[in-house]
Amino acid sequence: MVQKLRKLIKIIQRWSFKSDRVTKYLDYQLKFLDILGLFQLPNVLNGKSKSLQFLRQLHKSFTFFLLGTIITLNYLCVLIKSSKEFIEFSTVFMEVVATTLVFIEMVFFNLKRRELGELLSRMNHSDLTCNRRVAICRRLERICFFMMNGTIFVITFIKLVEPFFPISFKSAQEIQSIYGLKYPQNRLPFCLWIPLIDTSEPSCFFGLYFIQLYVGFLVFASSTNAVMFFPLIILHLVKQHFVLAGRLESLGKTQLRKASRVRHKLSDQESQRLKILHDVLEMKKCIVLHQKLLEFRALYDYISQNTTTLRALLLLIITSISSYVISVLSEFDSQKGSVLLVEFILILSCFYFLCILSEILEWMNCRIRRSIYQSQWYRMAPEAQRMMVMFLRRTQRPHYVRILHGMIVLGNVVFVRTLKMIFSFVQCVHISRK
Repeated sequence: MVQKLRKLIKIIQRWSFKSDRVTKYLDYQLKFLDILGLFQLPNVLNGKSKSLQFLRQLHKSFTFFLLGTIITLNYLCVLIKSSKEFIEFSTVFMEVVATTLVFIEMVFFNLKRRELGELLSRMNHSDLTCNRRVAICRRLERICFFMMNGTIFVITFIKLVEPFFPISFKSAQEIQSIYGLKYPQNRLPFCLWIPLIDTSEPSCFFGLYFIQLYVGFLVFASSTNAVMFFPLIILHLVKQHFVLAGRLESLGKTQLRKASRVRHKLSDQESQRLKILHDVLEMKKCIVLHQKLLEFRALYDYISQNTTTLRALLLLIITSISSYVISVLSEFDSQKGSVLLVEFILILSCFYFLCILSEILEWMNCRIRRSIYQSQWYRMAPEAQRMMVMFLRRTQRPHYVRILHGMIVLGNVVFVRTLKMIFSFVQCVHISRK
């Protein structure tokens, strides 16, 4: 009875996964961005009145103008005010660069709406054979979506309510000496430089704070999209590669069992002909599915190439700046040194996240090659074996993410080389300072 109940639960789970759209969580993100005016869903304004279309375009233009203005004033504040103190400059500069990155990614996102709609359409029409591994991937997709969004929301919430936390007298003096604020406790979440205006004045602070509260929601939505959108697509690719690997591993096995049922009814020549047709048909199905995956990957690369290049270059620049800070970490007190160390680890983690995504893409390609070796290809017809050899040749090219026209190949090798360069630089600075 218990075993029957478990089977029933598994069947219900599989049917629930089949009824869900593959792009369910991606659609949630895009609809949230559309409500905030950061993205326009494809064909959402078809059949609408011209006044409604104008209002939607006006809302979108205002959103990007407001976010761009806040980022520009933030950069001015960093260059004019925060540069007086190195710790404050490095902390605020990293936040500004992260905000700039998600802003530019949203611009690229809107420029490639049509290709993005085609990519999501292919995902919804993909093969959803609900085996055990595909079900695990879909559960992992749900966990990652809620966990990462919850983490980013908590970080954004803490950043926005930071002005209402009490500060010590020493911190107030430091803020006043750097930014020249009359009321140091009224410090905005995002520092702004506005000529001849003290943003800590109560008459200015509350108005600017509510504006930055709206900007905080925009940054939260853009950050969740930047962190989760492309990893969810890669997780979908992992599911599809599991489906293809399962089909490849079954080659040479299923046809023997089916042929054994009708062998006594058919002649040897007819049985051999059916075996050849069956092997060739199964191999053609695998080739067609692999071709769809290659086309999907090419479309994904076209959409994400600019954003991935921008992320990698900015992270490398910030890493090089932070490596100098780590080399002179002994000059700061324990509190400031721990803050700088946490920032450095966070930057390296973001760069390693990009390298991990690249390694996952190559791992999926290796998984396809291993599944061919694990099949019973030696029992297949010679015609199907020749098709398998040609198929195997198509999987020999590495699937790593490449930036700057192949000059940099993201992966564990690049990350380890970066760590070695940082270690050598820190050691060189230590030796030169002695």
